[in-house]
Parts: sequence; structure tokens; C-alpha cells
Amino acid sequence: MNRTIRLLIAALAVLAAGLSLGSCRDSQLVDDTEFNIFYPGLTDIGPSMSCDIPLGSYIGAAPSDFAIYNIKFGEETFSDEDGVFSIDATTGTVHIENSDNLEIGQYYLSISCVANGKTWQFPDAIVVNMMKPVPEEIKVEPSEITINMSDVINGYFVPENYAAQIYSDSEAISITSYEISEVTLDGEILNSNTIFTVSDEGVVSMDIDEETTPGVYSLSFKLYTILSGDDPEEGLFQNALTVNLASAPTDIEYPFLPVLVEQDGIARTSETPTVTGSQVDLSFELAGITPEYYGEVASSTYISIDAATGAINIAEGHPFVEGDEFSLDITVTNDNGTTTFTDACQIQVVDEVAEVSGVSYEPVEIVRGQAVRADVIIEAGDNVTYSFENLPDELSELSLNSSTGRITLAQGNSIAEGTYSVNVIARNYKNSVTAAFSLTVGTNPYYFTTVSWGNNLGDNGTMVDDPDYDNQFRYTWGNTEDLPVISIKSHDIPDISQATFSMRRLTNSQGPGFEISNTGDITFHGTRTKTGEAAYAVDIYIVTVTNGAGEAGETVVEIPIFLHSCAPEGVKTIQYTPIVGKVNPRTGGTTHGLEFVGDWSDTDKANFYIDYRRSFNYYNLGGPESHLDGQPGTAGSFMESVWYFYWITTVQHTTNNTGAKGPMSYFDNSGERTNPSAGISPKTLSMALGYINPARDYGVTINPRKFIKDNAWADGLLLGQMTWTIMEDPNATEEQIETAVSGASGEYRILPFVIWFDPDYEN
Repeated sequence: MNRTIRLLIAALAVLAAGLSLGSCRDSQLVDDTEFNIFYPGLTDIGPSMSCDIPLGSYIGAAPSDFAIYNIKFGEETFSDEDGVFSIDATTGTVHIENSDNLEIGQYYLSISCVANGKTWQFPDAIVVNMMKPVPEEIKVEPSEITINMSDVINGYFVPENYAAQIYSDSEAISITSYEISEVTLDGEILNSNTIFTVSDEGVVSMDIDEETTPGVYSLSFKLYTILSGDDPEEGLFQNALTVNLASAPTDIEYPFLPVLVEQDGIARTSETPTVTGSQVDLSFELAGITPEYYGEVASSTYISIDAATGAINIAEGHPFVEGDEFSLDITVTNDNGTTTFTDACQIQVVDEVAEVSGVSYEPVEIVRGQAVRADVIIEAGDNVTYSFENLPDELSELSLNSSTGRITLAQGNSIAEGTYSVNVIARNYKNSVTAAFSLTVGTNPYYFTTVSWGNNLGDNGTMVDDPDYDNQFRYTWGNTEDLPVISIKSHDIPDISQATFSMRRLTNSQGPGFEISNTGDITFHGTRTKTGEAAYAVDIYIVTVTNGAGEAGETVVEIPIFLHSCAPEGVKTIQYTPIVGKVNPRTGGTTHGLEFVGDWSDTDKANFYIDYRRSFNYYNLGGPESHLDGQPGTAGSFMESVWYFYWITTVQHTTNNTGAKGPMSYFDNSGERTNPSAGISPKTLSMALGYINPARDYGVTINPRKFIKDNAWADGLLLGQMTWTIMEDPNATEEQIETAVSGASGEYRILPFVIWFDPDYEN
């Protein structure tokens, strides 16, 4: 379904066969959990380099059965004859080796996996940038640093004593730019680096405290170097610096506790644990069992641990009976020390773990777009997990809870009319059973997905026949006569005479008044109530279209309407057409550029400068509830979270400066000058959340993987104030330019453009 609208189908849970499809609705019966996987952003590699790119995180059920289903070099299909790229089917970790023959450029890996019993595909999930190595004359001193975690905990760690310096060992080669390309921990790429920084002089420093994860960190750097007389050249200084944060084991965790053991002497082996701390020379030992004795015999007679893996073994022929419980203290040793963990694993004895039997689902009938909840019927089975067997593409929107067996279909789904059947496998470690789930989708006389009021952004206020322009209108500030009644231009409502319409403001109350008729005609009254800097801005409204109110197939669609108050004729200004630019927050991208309006000379354009300044507002459309509307200074808001991510990943900041423009400023991040007040080193445009890009006709560049909170991508609208100026002095310094842009007032402060974050948008 097109994510450019927010589709809400009234939730109707179907609990069992034979239930009539009445108008009873209960939104709490709908499981709207989504699934997504997240890998690190752009990964830089060099010739002969081997590395692992781990799965960063995921939303929803645990994924499995990973595969690489497509590889591209640029826009062309890449045939991986040398086996450079491979993936661990269980963990999702991508391995790179044999990279000697790779051409310089970017490689795009598309990943598939299975979750909730169905196969998911993620095009271009991983981007690998093959780079030239830096010249051999580039060095780092020292290249290896060891820090004892006990010194950090006890307050003896002095960061200045552990800095490293990147430099050129040749007078013919100079370094003009330093950037951390990649940080790995124990061989796995970190999704985000909040520990290490590199200054514009090439000094590598680190921020380590007692919460920092111990292990071996390896740093690669992206450098720009100049050989005398040549242009700057980008290169990779791979695995240049190793920092060993030495630590004894600090934590151990077993999955699926307690370990269930059957009575009657039946043997059992647990899953293996994960250990925090150095992974070198790991070994495990039982330090104690509570109770220590079972009758007259030591409990350790029957309970042991695999010294190499940490798996717990319960011996065949054990005398334990239902109700017995044991707590295990475990000693873990690595190359940095030994730690004993109390109550690290629990064992519970049960009568038996029942085999799976009698699994079934009642058939379900719905109308198109309706939500579903179907619970499994099971006669017997302990510790059962559920998965789909070969879920067909046409049912890809079905979800299956692997723990409960519940099948759900989100409200607003797009499964076509028809009758479908899919198998569900229920299994535990003893056996598995297959059950069929039948779904019949009938005609929904109220189902629709889109309504468009067109636009007036063409020449002389005509409509541009392009969906990127839909529902966007421009009028001259102070004169709403330019904007006649706006009528519906297109829709897919089966019978629009049954639809109802309502309208509300999304932005503040400064925009024109409005009304909407029972046929969907929109009328705007008055003009923006502000003058000067707040006059030329975009106001956003939401139209709610309801079809079949109160019926089983009731369908509700919410559609943003964008209204731009532009400058009167003769006023020199800028604007964006269309008014909205879409960007995928996962992949990032740059929107279309601006246009100069009024009397602009070539000299004016050459001395034109613009930047984001203030009043950043985010409006959540389709993201989770935790993506709260508001500005960076709004407590708990989405913008507060992404602002904080920026500040903690830039030099000299550990707190969230919500009142600063830095996260969205070109000048603060361009690297053309040092900005001590912002505390950011040069050459860090890639660290910004986004910025107005002068190299792309002043389109807005959104960097990938920045707009995310609670493992969910932004799905909403961002509006921010821009300030601009024309410099009279062509020899003005960067600092003078930035000061002039930031200090612009009156009509030089505008809000002309909306960023629409759409996780499904293909740039």
C-alpha cells in the first residue's frame, strides 16, 4: 500500500469460524507489529580486506534463514564469481573476503530472511564502498593501545595519555581531511560509534567509562591526501589503530531460562550462553549448585557444564522429579581474568515435555482491508514454536507470533479478494505438526486507498500531472483570492457519495481558516496571520475521508494538504516546487533544488547563501506512538531523540543542545572552517542529520540512518525555518557568511519546504 497516505481500516477481529461479520470493533484485538532489519550504514573496505558486517537490530520476531538475493555494482548487476560476499544464514552476518579484484565503487547487497514464518526482502540493505588504500607513507602512532578496564572503573584512566596521531611520513604527501570510516569490536562492525573521535589535526581520542563494552576495537579511517601537484584523493586507512579494552568477563546470559528437564532420568542439554568481555580463551566451570546435594549425592554428579561452550548438561539417568529446581553459579575465564556469576542459570524439572499434537486453525472470512486475529487451537505441546511453511507472496502481509501461534493481518492490508491456504508448522524439540490456515477475502464495497485534490503549482496556477505534486497549493500572502475552491481531482472510492469528509490543522493556527463540504470541496479563508519572517511559510492540514462508517468494511484515509504562502510579486525570494520532498530515512537522499523568484542577477545568485536556522517541527504520520510530534526541545519527542544522537556522536558534546541548529546546518558541518562554538570538527557533513546542499541546487540532503527512534524509521513530516542572504562582499570569510545567514531577519526567514520521510520511498 502506498505509504504517502496514512490508511486506517477499522479493526474487526475475526475470532472463529461461524462468527458473523457485524459492526463490533476492538482495536486491541489487532496486532500491528511490523518487521524490519537494520544493518550499519555505508561500509568502507579496501583491497584484500576481510570483514564481517553484523545484523545491527530488528523490529518484530527474531529473523532467520538469511540470504543475499541480489548484488549490484552501481546500477548494474554484479556476478560474484570470486565469492566476495557471503552471509551466515542463522545470524545474518555478512562476510567479505577475496576482495582483491573488486573495482573501486559502491556495491549494494539485497538481503532476505524469514520471520513470523514468512520471507521478507530488503533491497540494497547493505552498501559496501570499495576504496583505494592510502599511500604507504601514511602512519598512525601508536598503532596499538591497551587499556585495562579495571583502571577505568577505579578512575585511573586518563584519556589524554591514550591518544593516537595520524600523520604522513613523507614531505611530498599531505593529509587534508580525517574521518573515522569504521569501528569494529571483536571483529564485528559497530552500528554507531560514540567512543572514538578524530580531530582536524588527525588526533584520535576516546571517551571510555565503566559502561563501555570491553573487547578489541579496530579503527579504519577515510582520509583525503594530496601528492605534490595533484588533486586531493580519497583513500582508506584500514585497520589502522587497535584499541584493546582488556577486561575479565562481566556478564553471562543464557537464553530460554529456566532450562526445562524431564523427570524419569531423561537427559537434556541447554543452549549456549553469551558472555560480555573478551572472547579470547573463553572457558566455563560450575562454581556451585543450589541445592549442593540431592539426597546423599552431590548435585554435580548429574549436572555439568561444557567447559568450551558453557552449555549445561543434565545426565541421562538423573533422579530428579517434577518440581525440583536448581540454581547454578558459573565461573567464566578469558585471557584477561576470571569472574564468578551467582545464579547465572536456573533448571526446572517437569513431569514431561509434551509432544505437539492436535494443532488447527478455524477458517476465517473477511472483506478486503479488514484486520484479522486467529488464535491457534492446540491439544498438547510444551515449549512450542510456530512458523509459516512457504508463505506465498500474495499473503506476505500475514504475521505469525512464533511463541503463541496467533496469526494477524494488519488493518489496511492490501490482500486481494480470493481464498487462500497456508501451512503453519508447530514444533518443539521432540516433534513437529503441520496445520492449515484458510483465509477468504471478500469484496469490500468501502475499500479505497487514495484521494487527490490535485495542485496549482504549474504555470499560471495550472495543475501539474505528477503524483509528487499532489495536494500541494500555493497562494500569495495576503490574497486568498488566488486560491479558488479546491475540488477532488481523482480517487479510487467505489461510491464517493457515501464518503464523509472532515479536516483539521496539523501545524499551528497561523495559517488560513478552512472548511470542507460534504462532497470534499475545500475552501481556505484569509491568509497567514503573521507578517515578516513568519509570512512566507507552509501550513499543513489533514483531511480525513471515511467510507462505510459503522459498517464491517469501514475504511478511513488521512491525507496531508500542503498550503504555501509565497511572497507577493516583485519580492526577491526563493521557493521549492513541489513544496514537498520525499526521502527514505533508511537510505537517505537529496531532494529537488530551489528556484529563485523575483529579480535575481547572476551576481546575486553567485553570492547567495542559505542554511537551516530554527523552528524544526516533526509531525508523525505512520510511525510508532513513541515518535511524538514536536521540536528538539519537546521532552520525549522524536526530534529530541535524533538531536541527541547527533550531539553525542560529534566532537566535544555529551549533552543535547536542543536549541542549536547544528544537526541540520550546512555551515556547522561543512568542514570549510572550524566552529568552536558548535564543538564540531571540520569535514563532517556525513555526521549531520541533514543540510541544504549548495552542490545540488540547494536541495535538502538527508543522511542515511539518522532519523530513527526505538528501532523504527521516521514516517512523518519535517518543517524547519531557513535563512538566506546575499553577500555584498565577494571576499567574505566563511565565518562572516555564516554569521550573516544566521542573523538574517524579516523576509529572509522562511519556511518554504517540507521533508516527507517515507520508509517505503524509492529515491
